[in-house]
Formats: sequence, C-alpha cells, structure tokens
Amino acid sequence: MAWHTREMSSSTPADLAIAFRSLPRRLREASILDVAPDAIATATSAIDSAVVASARLLGCSASVEAIASRIDERRLDDWTAGDIESLQAYAREAGTAIRVVHDLADRAR
Repeated sequence: MAWHTREMSSSTPADLAIAFRSLPRRLREASILDVAPDAIATATSAIDSAVVASARLLGCSASVEAIASRIDERRLDDWTAGDIESLQAYAREAGTAIRVVHDLADRAR
C-alpha cells in the first residue's frame, strides 16, 4: 500500500530529499564552531552511518546527492510507509548528530 494512503508520515519524500541534501552544509556550519574535533568526528560518523543505511534502502550509491536524487525520482505511489519512516529515522539520526555539535558550541560560549 502506498505511503500516502495510510497514516501520514511527518515528512514527505520531497522533505526528505531536502534534508539529505542539506546535511553537508549543516555539518560544514557546525564544523566552523569552536567545538572539539572529536565531536565533529562523532557527528560525521553518525551522518555517514545514516547515509549508508539510506543508500542501502534505496539501492543507490552512498552519497547525499544520490540519495536525494533517488528520492526525487521515485513515484509517490511507489513509496511505502515503512520506506518513508526508515528514511525519516536516518535523516533524524544525522540531524541529531549535527544538533549535538551546535549544542556543544553553545555551551562552550
């Protein structure tokens, strides 16, 4: 059953494509903050894990652009609620890692 005929996810495929495309920019912005390098490394690792898992789910290469392109190319009727929920969880994991870096920078100020 298509994802949009069941209970709605809080993210659409288009939202998720944008979220994945924004990860490198958000990490760059976090990286310029005065934060310990190990916090950036931890965030990078979490993002990499989310990207690899998302790519595996979508059957594409493990880059944010490949993931976003695959999301954009997929017809709405081809999505399942499980696919959307999984991608949403991966995007959330990556976003959370970046927010942790921002929080550390805020505390250091």
